Amino acid sequence: MRSVCDSVYRWRSGAAIVWTCVLSCPALVLYQLLALCNPLHPFTWIQDWLSSVLSARSFVFSCLYLLTLSNTLVIYSTTCAVVLPVYKTRLSVIWGVLRPLRLLVVASYALLGGGASYCLAELAGYHYLWSPHQSCRYCLNEYLFFHAAHGAFIGLRYGVRYYLLKESFMVFPSIQQHKLFRLRGHVTSHVREALTRTLGGLRYFYPLYFLLGYYPRNRVIRLLGLQLRDDVRLTSLSSLMDLGLFTSLLVAGTTIHVGWSFGLRIFRTFQTQVYRVCVTGN
Repeated sequence: MRSVCDSVYRWRSGAAIVWTCVLSCPALVLYQLLALCNPLHPFTWIQDWLSSVLSARSFVFSCLYLLTLSNTLVIYSTTCAVVLPVYKTRLSVIWGVLRPLRLLVVASYALLGGGASYCLAELAGYHYLWSPHQSCRYCLNEYLFFHAAHGAFIGLRYGVRYYLLKESFMVFPSIQQHKLFRLRGHVTSHVREALTRTLGGLRYFYPLYFLLGYYPRNRVIRLLGLQLRDDVRLTSLSSLMDLGLFTSLLVAGTTIHVGWSFGLRIFRTFQTQVYRVCVTGN
């Protein structure tokens, strides 16, 4: 019986991953439409969007983004629980997050968030494409680095929230409904919650990035042996207040949050469906 339960759990987890990736494909197309938004020139906007969606570059980075999304669902499948953890003191709450295995999960979320945000930045284009200046060395585009750092910050906050709010806990509904009805009514709430979380995170990310100064960027440059692009720098308040950059971060962060939270919803829906066991007598 244990082997049967394990087999059911595995194929349901696989089905949740597949359906999350399938539903994320139109979300990525919509993301590119919003990221390339140019309402003053609608024909140019549609042309740029179609050329971006149909390009090989878009296909590659979309696949990489779906790979990061699949890995978050793998984390869900290995960390979910049906027994609600109870913390008696505030110290036990802190220790519940600072356990070595859970710190590894939080770090994994940060890494996946950085990778997902980098892929979305490449899909968006804008400041994130190639430099018009020639160089004999590989250069670091700070806009791309800013995007990746924001994604890592999202993953860090999400990982901590995952354990503090006990989002790994699965509740089995007393009234069973079809999977479609259990998912359809939560799309709007997930988008609204993702937008709120992204705005709240940006409120802390911008001051943190400014206060850290050149240290994170220079560490990456030294570690990878890169050279900083002279035409792309975020060294002042005026450069950080770029409206296009803020909009791109907002749309990308909302897309990441929707993918992760709705993916968790799909995973829970598949795992908490009724499984009928055939019992026969001898």
